[in-house]
Amino acid sequence: MIKNKLKFSLLIMLALTVFVSGAMAVTPAITTGGVVETSDHTPTITFTPVGNNASYLCTLYVGNASGYETAAGTATVSNNTEGSITCDRSLSIGTYTYNVSMYNATESPTTTFSSNAALEVTTFASVISMLGNLVGIFTPIVNIVVAIIPILIALALAAFVIGLISALEQKCKGKM
Repeated sequence: MIKNKLKFSLLIMLALTVFVSGAMAVTPAITTGGVVETSDHTPTITFTPVGNNASYLCTLYVGNASGYETAAGTATVSNNTEGSITCDRSLSIGTYTYNVSMYNATESPTTTFSSNAALEVTTFASVISMLGNLVGIFTPIVNIVVAIIPILIALALAAFVIGLISALEQKCKGKM
């Protein structure tokens, strides 16, 4: 009897927890990919807005070393979906900060900002990109070599066994 009451109480608690958590509003938040290093002078920033509405008007803000930020592009992005904004102006080589805001008039607060992150526009990133492309060219060759290695090992093992059998055969013929 006590076990049944305990089970019933636990089921009621679970049902209430699910009901209450489903009814609670999500605190609006927006997350970005963090530090961005690129050689692209019009970089694309990815982010994910999360809130209680179906979509948000998102704005990319880019700032220089003195902290002055200006809007650098907008996009409408669905809730809890990764979005991106490409900077609408060319940035010189250097270090910047960026953040993304999400806006919806029916939400409180109406505007939420991501935390600031570093944006580094450099020529070094192009070298890394070029090396990545070079690695991409050699990847099929490496895959073929890796696929051939077990076959070569099997052939070497077969040659060893044949040699061992041949040696044993000759030794047996010599004694007979």
